[in-house]
Amino acid sequence: MNVMSASHPKSTPEIIPTATRHVKRRAAPQTAPQTAPQTTPETEVETAFETTSETAPHAQPRAAAPLRLAVCVIVKNEGDGILEWGLYHHLIGFDALIVVDDRSTDHTPEQVKRLSKVMTVHRHKFRRWCGDRQREVYLRMCKKYRRRYDWIAFIDADEFIFSAKGSNIRDLLQTGKDVSAVVLPWLFFGSSGHVEKPTDLVLKAYTNRVAFEGFAPNKHVKSIVRPAKVKRCNNPHAFEVQGLTVDPYGAEVTWQHKRGILTDYANYADWRINHYFTKSQQNWADRLKRGQLEPLTKRTPKQFVTYDKNEVHDPSALALADKVQALMDRLGDGSLG
Repeated sequence: MNVMSASHPKSTPEIIPTATRHVKRRAAPQTAPQTAPQTTPETEVETAFETTSETAPHAQPRAAAPLRLAVCVIVKNEGDGILEWGLYHHLIGFDALIVVDDRSTDHTPEQVKRLSKVMTVHRHKFRRWCGDRQREVYLRMCKKYRRRYDWIAFIDADEFIFSAKGSNIRDLLQTGKDVSAVVLPWLFFGSSGHVEKPTDLVLKAYTNRVAFEGFAPNKHVKSIVRPAKVKRCNNPHAFEVQGLTVDPYGAEVTWQHKRGILTDYANYADWRINHYFTKSQQNWADRLKRGQLEPLTKRTPKQFVTYDKNEVHDPSALALADKVQALMDRLGDGSLG
């Protein structure tokens, strides 16, 4: 099915602020009454900075457990933005962060530790067992957390999962059991004219973006997957899963020659990935110095001009930016522990 299904709402340039047989049985011999077994911790779960216990569920029937949701990110020297990024994804409904640190030398570890006061954080240092490519790290995380989380989103620290309608991520992931991956399209935001690093949050500083159509990189997606259903990670954008891969509106996606790139521009009526790829000119220069995890991916100064798209003013993320700032202020004054 084509991504742009006719049954879906069309994209709009406007910003938008589910006979019984009786058998005699031999009586069982009487035995001494037994004491009900005591409930014991099922497993010990190692979070980033502490060990907590999960108690085995009681036997009596109860309502279905809520979805367990995590977002995975590989970081290197993201200390200036990782706190905002993590708190934002906490606010839209994620329970946990899986952070793989590729040898950061700045204050990234300290900022990740602060996030553990608000949500569960699993922190891993980049080691040989993670693999030397992004897709190998992602596959390793799927295997490691396939029983702990129902869904894991795999995105970068400059990507924010965004709902134009203000929806919670749980609304998106209440899918049928036949769906094993949901993909969200990129939407690139430019520098908004910033040469030096702004002091504002990313969500506040960068409010100009590319148009919905006409810029081919927007056809790329990022994936949220059921880790227990993952067969392999094809690339940082797409996975091969046991089940369907669909867009945010339930339509099965069709790829170009390469998985992770849509055949047509996506429907931006609601869910997308706000991709703050370039940020300021100073940020881009820092990115070039930092380098890429993928050995075949090279960034150049000229690419800044290619991706610095600012033709549409889009302040739709500002409402969430204020909530993120409020949480950051509470962390700063110690009211969150």
